[in-house]
Amino acid sequence: MRESELQRKCLDWAKARFGRSMLVVNVHGGGYCNKGFPDTLLMMGGRVAAFELKSADTGYRLQEDQKVWQRRFERSGTPHYVPRSLEEFEAQVRKEFGDGACQEREP
Repeated sequence: MRESELQRKCLDWAKARFGRSMLVVNVHGGGYCNKGFPDTLLMMGGRVAAFELKSADTGYRLQEDQKVWQRRFERSGTPHYVPRSLEEFEAQVRKEFGDGACQEREP
């Protein structure tokens, strides 16, 4: 599976699972973003977690600039994950934010 597909599946799952109680931010690279910044930030209940998605199928690993951001997040006390599948992402989100199935859906 391509990383873009993994990212879409992860974001769809988080939005469906937590609804409006979770802020899901998909960070797009480009000239206005620091190189290596994580793909996704999830925020809920005063907590934040960063996710750099890497598909197991592609074999891609963290690049040096991504490792720099990983260390920055970890030094700040903010969890930083590198899930390689939807199942890993789900487990990591549950670890940080609980199971929190939400009945409320985004309009």
